[in-house]
This record gives sequence, C-alpha cells and structure tokens, in this order.
Amino acid sequence: MEARHQDGRRMHGEIIWAMRRAVKEVRTPSHASFRERNMRLGISVRDAEFYECSLIPSCAYRRLEVFDVVTTDLRDPATAPLLDGLLHEYSTRYGQGAVREFDGNPPEHFTEECGGALLLLREGGTTVAGGALRRYEPAFVAAGVVGPEFPVQGTAEFKRIWTHDAYRRRGLGRRVLRELELRATSLGYQRVFLTTGPRQPEAVGLYLAAGYTELPDLGAQARGFALHPFLKVLPDTDPEG
Repeated sequence: MEARHQDGRRMHGEIIWAMRRAVKEVRTPSHASFRERNMRLGISVRDAEFYECSLIPSCAYRRLEVFDVVTTDLRDPATAPLLDGLLHEYSTRYGQGAVREFDGNPPEHFTEECGGALLLLREGGTTVAGGALRRYEPAFVAAGVVGPEFPVQGTAEFKRIWTHDAYRRRGLGRRVLRELELRATSLGYQRVFLTTGPRQPEAVGLYLAAGYTELPDLGAQARGFALHPFLKVLPDTDPEG
C-alpha cells in the first residue's frame, strides 16, 4: 500500500514538473511553434498554439485553457468588449478627456491594408482580451515622447492592449503581446514601439517582463506629465544580428 502511495506521489510530481517546464517554454519569446515545444517535452496537446497555462489558486497544478485568436477590424461587434473596457479604464484613471485618444486614431490604421492588425482572444464566442498594431506614424504619437532620430521605417506601434477584468492574472496580456509580435513580424516590421500612461503600473510591469526596454519621455517637461514609452526589437529581425 505504501509503495502504491509513493508511486502515485512520484507520478503526480512528474506531471507537475512537466507542466511547469511547459509553462516556462510557452512564456519564452520564440518563433518556434508551441506545438513543437510541447512535443519535445512529451506533452501532446491538440492545436497547442491556442493554449495558455493559468494557475488555479486552490490547486497545486496548472490547467490548459483554449482561446481562439481572431483577426478582425473595429467594425466587428466582437470588438465592443475591448473598446468599452478600455474606455471605462481610461476614463476611470484619467478622466473623460481620455476619450480624445480614441477619437484621434483613425480605425483604418488597424487594418492590414494600412500595415496594421487587430487581434482578439475569444473563449466560447466571448471576447476576453485583445490588442492592435499599426504602422508607426510620428503625427499620431504623443508630442515629444521620442526624438526626431527615432526610426520610423520598420517600426510598428502597439495599441489597445486589454484583458477582461474576469480573465486577468492568467497570462493573457503576455499572450496578446506574443500574437501581436508574430503578426508584426509577418508584416515585415523589425521593432515595436508602444506607450502607456503614468497611472497604469501593471502595464509597465507587463512590458518590462515581456522584454521591452523603457525609453525616456523626452516631452515630459513640456507636456506636464510623463508617459512610459517602450521599444523592443523583434526576434530574428535585429539588423545587427
């Protein structure tokens, strides 16, 4: 009986060890497919690229959740939770003036025809996270945040990164960033630029953890407040690599 318990504990430990390795692998930025990594670890999962690992607080293991990645545009009703959630968050943290930031961004910037994209993560038909990218345009970036020598050619800007309140702390922000980075690479971009506001410390933490480098806000003094600009060279696109 004791031997049976020991075998059970050993098997349980091996499963946890393998899943933790899978979590570490999935969270490592790479252009290798998630399916290949899971096969290398001996974990067979159907459509592994759509899986995300999340911690269940009451359990000592991680479970796999499946999310569909959908490419769409702002005319799609499925984007409503993302837009409504961002507007609520921005107006709560920064006041109603934050709505102007939405109005100042033409929706066509986030279409493939203009070098952009809008991605949603959906679970069972429900939009739970998402984000967008567009071609970097100095005229649509906060005044003075970077200098005139900042590289325009080959730079994408990420916008509209959001996760539903009920799905936070599950790694979906990192998942959205990974999907946007892959799409930016496929569109020929070499680097990513993005900004976040002074009242979003969790966003700052997300970008730092995902390998983004924070830049100085050169226009902070003239503007009266500082933003958090970030830059990341996309994997396998470093011109000096």
